[in-house]
Amino acid sequence: MREFHFRAPTLFDASVKSSVEDELILHDSRGTAEHLAKFKKLALWLKSEMVNAGLAADGPGFDEGGSWMIQVPSNDGAFVLCTVSASGGDDPRFVLLVDEFGGAPEDVGHVIEKILRNAREIGELRNIDN
Repeated sequence: MREFHFRAPTLFDASVKSSVEDELILHDSRGTAEHLAKFKKLALWLKSEMVNAGLAADGPGFDEGGSWMIQVPSNDGAFVLCTVSASGGDDPRFVLLVDEFGGAPEDVGHVIEKILRNAREIGELRNIDN
């Protein structure tokens, strides 16, 4: 597993509102749809950058815990799951976890690190090796 902490002010929109559809889906998790809407731009940007780097990224999809998830399938059912979450507030810190499941290759984490390190949208990047 790889863990990244960073800021991405241009990929966060504190004023955006969640969709009615997302509110309905997450009706049992009050406030989560609105929280997710604020950093959906980041999740879409990350997936796009991953695809541009040659990764077969699927998503993003969200969970009731308030995270966006992007999956990169591999051979024989193995996959890499990228989970991005944000702290509250108008200038959040983001945490991106990159987990390999079923023997998925670890090079996906290296590709993602390169994306983050070279992106002008990302600031204060820290990599925490687990």
